[in-house]
Amino acid sequence: MPSADPLKDLLELVRSAARDGVVEALQTKAPAPPNSVTPPPLLDKRALAHALGVSTAKIDRLVRSGEIQYVLVGEVRRFDLEAVRAALEARRQERDRARRSAPDLARVPGLPSDVRLLSRARRA
Repeated sequence: MPSADPLKDLLELVRSAARDGVVEALQTKAPAPPNSVTPPPLLDKRALAHALGVSTAKIDRLVRSGEIQYVLVGEVRRFDLEAVRAALEARRQERDRARRSAPDLARVPGLPSDVRLLSRARRA
């Protein structure tokens, strides 16, 4: 004999199908491989500036000069913190190498070695 409330029967049928689907999905889901590498989180400009301890204007200058790379997500630039740190470290090492190899033109004969002129224009 059919039930007096067809809506109740329909609701019970939907619940049963949902329950069966969840059980099947949980049984067939493969575990993630143990060596799966999750990509690093991408940071927006403010979060990157905070992580590096610089201003957002500095981040803008680094982007304009092409010194750091970014990914566009919609209209927002996103940055990989580790890639940015590596790029800035490479830039620093390059700058240090250039300083060591360049002749020191600001030295004045007769002054102690730790004294440097800021400008050579006023030197007589």
